[in-house]
Amino acid sequence: MWVLFGKHVHPMMHDSILSRAGETGIEPREIQYFTTAEEAAYLVAKHGGIASLNRTSAWRVACNGLTMRPLNESGIEVKTALITRADDRTRLTSEYVRSAMTKLIRKNDANQQMFPLAV
Repeated sequence: MWVLFGKHVHPMMHDSILSRAGETGIEPREIQYFTTAEEAAYLVAKHGGIASLNRTSAWRVACNGLTMRPLNESGIEVKTALITRADDRTRLTSEYVRSAMTKLIRKNDANQQMFPLAV
């Protein structure tokens, strides 16, 4: 069973995952949709299967026998953009943007095993 966030949560990522699965010949027998990470963790714990979560949410619910592994699948990616006002030259904004960029550049943890959709 796949536990997948509802299309209203992130339409492009939702479609990317299902489209890529279809391209590789993977068809989930059952899909349960969720809105929150806690709901996803409950569904996985109760019914088994896998859930697609963002990194922060996955780390938050990875306990009590649940684990988190980054998805490594070509064709599925998230593009992130930082937006700030052009006239904002405050130190706070500068430090925030620098910190965010440092985290975004770091692609994955060496400690985490990567896995593709087709396992």
